[in-house]
Amino acid sequence: MIRRKLLLIAFAAILVVPSLAPVTAADDVLSIVPEDALGFAVINGLADVDKKFQDIGKAIGVPAMPPMLDTAKLMTGLSKGLDEKGSGVVVFLAPEDTDIEPVVVMAAPVTDYKKFLAELNAEDAEADISKVTLVNAPFVVANKGGFALIAQSKHRGRLEEFVASTGKPAESLAPLKSWIAENDAVAVMMPAGVKLSSYLIREQIKSVGEMMGQMGDEMAPAAAVFEVYGQLFAFMGKEVSMVAGGLRVDEQGTVHLSSRTRFTEGGSAAKSLAQIKPAEGDLLAGLPGGPFVFAGGGIIPEALMKGMMDFGMDMMKTMPGVYGLDEEQVDEMAKASTKTMDGIRSMSMMLGPGKPGDPIYSNVISIMKVDSAKTFMDNYQDYSESITKLGGDAESSFLKDFKIERIDLDGTEVLKLQMGIPMGPGMDMPEMKDMFEKLFGPGAKMTIFIAVADEETVVMVYGNRRVLRQALKAAKSGEAALSADEQVAETAGMLPEGAQWLGYWSPKGTVAFVNRVIPMFDPSGDSGFQLPNFPKTAPIGCAAKVADGELQTEMIVPGSVIKALAQFVAGVQQIEM
Repeated sequence: MIRRKLLLIAFAAILVVPSLAPVTAADDVLSIVPEDALGFAVINGLADVDKKFQDIGKAIGVPAMPPMLDTAKLMTGLSKGLDEKGSGVVVFLAPEDTDIEPVVVMAAPVTDYKKFLAELNAEDAEADISKVTLVNAPFVVANKGGFALIAQSKHRGRLEEFVASTGKPAESLAPLKSWIAENDAVAVMMPAGVKLSSYLIREQIKSVGEMMGQMGDEMAPAAAVFEVYGQLFAFMGKEVSMVAGGLRVDEQGTVHLSSRTRFTEGGSAAKSLAQIKPAEGDLLAGLPGGPFVFAGGGIIPEALMKGMMDFGMDMMKTMPGVYGLDEEQVDEMAKASTKTMDGIRSMSMMLGPGKPGDPIYSNVISIMKVDSAKTFMDNYQDYSESITKLGGDAESSFLKDFKIERIDLDGTEVLKLQMGIPMGPGMDMPEMKDMFEKLFGPGAKMTIFIAVADEETVVMVYGNRRVLRQALKAAKSGEAALSADEQVAETAGMLPEGAQWLGYWSPKGTVAFVNRVIPMFDPSGDSGFQLPNFPKTAPIGCAAKVADGELQTEMIVPGSVIKALAQFVAGVQQIEM
């Protein structure tokens, strides 16, 4: 059974064959995808993609493997009649009434359909739909527009419908045509697939939630959380019309992972996103230069902020035992926090590797661009004071320990906030307190400093005055410190222009961060284990952009990171030996 599945996968690999003319291939492939399909997958140039990934494997020290296309041909015995210069697709259709698995139709471009059938030893080669045996199982094959369409024999009726429905590209795919063509591999979930997936996930979440609800009062909060997630997927099923993911490797060995999410025309999500304009200026403005683990920034649309706040408040309502607040108190908290969002235009943040002895999350810096820094500070103080009043009746340390004061730091007025960490039932053990102290600092309390850098810039730092001084200096200077870094600029140049959100992850900074954290969780305290330093490279980058009625994302893994990974892995192996 396993061997048969492997052979079937190999056969599918042959069907999704190379494309030497991407745009034309996209036209051909999309012409056989019906509008009611659940989704489909394409590889534009299997032989080329195969070589690219073999090159990547060599770069990181993975042993060479035989070419995928040659291996698939050898396993299936197919070699004649296939158009290896064409492009192919695997299409997923809605399940039969008596089945739960989708119907799969594989489309192979052919140069000679009769030779293709002859190699499969078709029983009735002259018929519109021929019977063949493939990997010891019965299949049916039809010819359509230069493609051999193949499905399991039990889906013969669906194949007939499929042949009749193909001929022109599905209208919903038109906006994605050029994007599909430029990628090496693409997977697309069509509107029917989005709705079916949303329904199936909601049913599964509902089932798990009901099971937890029957386990007693202790599991009731967890069951309520699943209900909130069910509402989230219901929203997605209503507001999202199509989801697609693509992969491309360029000539420099850089890996590009991208996605396209299209929204229901006229829906609330589409209307909200349509109001978001392309970003202007430096989204990392104010962040200091130097080593970092993660850094990112983006504009903050009011609708997005409100949606995130509403979701967070809904989660708090489902866990009164953790936060110590009832629904009425959560609503009061939401009302008080609304003012703090007024006037925020953009936000950037970074996590630094930190220094030995620092709590893990004491090197987080956030920079906010606002209409008025003074107004923001006043609103935040009003919000904090209202939270303090709520904390008087709270049973959880989350608000019970909430404190606010204004302090002076080198002549700059700073708002200092301190709050406890939410502790649910069973979380007040000494081991948990010790872990939270390592995360946030003494007393397992989170300390936040907020300061004004200029009339439109607010700096927020988690629990470290040294880092606050560093952040204020960078923000007041107005220099493009982090974004001017040579490695960051290299990755930025490969990301789409006008993106509203950007993020960068530094492998070197991450390893430095991990090496600082390891001793904190070493029971003996003297093992001395450290990971080898990661070579200096451009960071991995990601971007999100709203354009043309869709959310476009792209993630970049520079070729320099892939090459450096081999050196890092070799260092880890040497330590192990």
